[in-house]
Amino acid sequence: MLGRLTTSETLIGLGYVAIWIALLFGIQRFLWARGIRQFSAFGA
Repeated sequence: MLGRLTTSETLIGLGYVAIWIALLFGIQRFLWARGIRQFSAFGA
């Protein structure tokens, strides 16, 4: 259960993490731009 990971398993895991970060970053950018566009006239 607490065994060591091989180098390839570690790299695969880091690859999954990188994919999640890129995906969530893209979603965040999309939602931020959408929110700015929707509320840009508020208080102007």
